[in-house]
Amino acid sequence: MISFNMEKAGLYIHYPFCRKICPYCHFIKTVKREELEDIYLKNIIRELELLKYFNLTFDTLYFGGGTPSLLKENIYPIMDRVFEFLKTDFKEISIEINPEDIDEEFVRILKDNGITRVSVGIQQLSERILKILGRAHTLDDIKRGIEILRDNDFVLNYDFIIGVPEEGEKDIDKILNFLDKNLPDSVSVYLLEGIKGKYWNSFKSLSDEEKVKHFNRLENYLEEKDIKRYEISNFARAGKESIHNLKYWNYENFIGVGPSAASLLNSERWENKASLYSWAEIIEKGKLPFKEKIKLSSEERAKEAIMMGLRKIEGIKRNEFKRKYGKFPEEFIPFFEERKEFFEAEDYLRVKRENLLIFNSILSGLFN
Repeated sequence: MISFNMEKAGLYIHYPFCRKICPYCHFIKTVKREELEDIYLKNIIRELELLKYFNLTFDTLYFGGGTPSLLKENIYPIMDRVFEFLKTDFKEISIEINPEDIDEEFVRILKDNGITRVSVGIQQLSERILKILGRAHTLDDIKRGIEILRDNDFVLNYDFIIGVPEEGEKDIDKILNFLDKNLPDSVSVYLLEGIKGKYWNSFKSLSDEEKVKHFNRLENYLEEKDIKRYEISNFARAGKESIHNLKYWNYENFIGVGPSAASLLNSERWENKASLYSWAEIIEKGKLPFKEKIKLSSEERAKEAIMMGLRKIEGIKRNEFKRKYGKFPEEFIPFFEERKEFFEAEDYLRVKRENLLIFNSILSGLFN
């Protein structure tokens, strides 16, 4: 195996299990069963050990999923192996958690393991909309959980999903009222997209105009509270941005472990096997469990860096980009002149603020 002598990198640990499967979720996951989790725990530790051959120093760690708060005390052996096998200089250790999993014992586990940032999947503040989303938690779970977390010294992030069928102005009011009493350090606001099928056909969908109106209400409120938008879906107080997620948007190195986890290391990109059994089978042979490794050309790297960097509100620093890739970012974009109404290009190349909510549409035609 090749040994790399590299700068800092982020570490992502994917936990693929959930208590139940929500009908809107596109991530690779499965319902938690004890025998499946046993396979996962045994092999995630083995995969972490394999990472030592990269000779990287990891300065961020992110537990994602799935529902990694279901790990509970199993966070201990995973973190023990992280520190045993890897070089670390952590500036941030994050975990995604569900409200129903929060109690004093779980908070103790998080603090024992050096967790510094907690992202709570609140999603909505309406029991009716939570049921439509298929969430397992209640409003009482949210209120009790946030009260416990606020008594502890975490960087606190809330995840919200808006644009849900049947959602009205009063549902946005409930989110704003909750924020008035429980303002966090950062907030993620995702527009519900890509849902279809018989289940969703039974609900009244929102128009694009209604979705934009609801998003803008939340954005305006957060900006007034000095929780500024720094990425398409993410807002934070100054200095409270997600250090790990900024690695993705800045196109920096990160390594993912666990089924389906993705990695980027210099000019190579790969994704792990998605099947728990296929993933585990390769690890048991002492190999990294990726499907295939893609070698990126300089131009491919530049284009991927553009696609990620344009997600940031500040955009891409043009001179810095040119030093790294040889040309200004817009020079890699075919027919940029025909599309320039979507962008601002001075010191930074950025998507105009009024176009951010159609970013995916802009992106889909960027290099075609």
